[in-house]
Amino acid sequence: MFIYGGADEKGNIVANPFALDLFDMKWIQAKFTTDDLPKRKYHSSCQVFPQNKRNSNKFFLFKVYNEGTIYNTNKILAEGKYIFGGINENYVCNNDLLIIKRGKPLQLFKGMYKGVPPSPRCQCSMNFFEKLNVVIIYGGKNDKMKNGPSYFNDMFFLDVETLSWINIEFNDNIYPARAAHCSCLLGNELIIFGGKNEDYFLKSDLLICNNR
Repeated sequence: MFIYGGADEKGNIVANPFALDLFDMKWIQAKFTTDDLPKRKYHSSCQVFPQNKRNSNKFFLFKVYNEGTIYNTNKILAEGKYIFGGINENYVCNNDLLIIKRGKPLQLFKGMYKGVPPSPRCQCSMNFFEKLNVVIIYGGKNDKMKNGPSYFNDMFFLDVETLSWINIEFNDNIYPARAAHCSCLLGNELIIFGGKNEDYFLKSDLLICNNR
């Protein structure tokens, strides 16, 4: 289990990456090739690896990095832990894409994408949908938006074969904007539950996005 960022007991926004070894239940402070790690809180993350690797007993976060490039497969340009958005140490929302490459030490890559990314935000959901080979970003908020609403109900795909952003249009626009919601993939469906917006908590609202 990998943990990145958050806020400490004094409220300072930090990077502080740690890993929990689930074999012996011991915490390990994750080492990177750089000490200049972006500080984040309320960011979103997901793992972008093929399922056969994720389910392998030979899959380790700190496997020795012996490749000359970050590129791995034809279908996934850069395998790793993907982190998007969040609030930085200046308390400003961002729309950076961070990719953490497994190895010993870990490597961090920033700003590797094509196209127009989602607007700066925090508390959005982020899921890797292997069937479509995309990372799905939905919703979120930005309290410092000068123009437009503070909460979002938009959706973006990140094609992980080309690292290209794609803005997805819905058949209708009836879904309420939200942030701090929960999401999961079940078969061909992205299920989004709960969250809040500027008016109320979404206690019983359920949104299902089906790719069929």
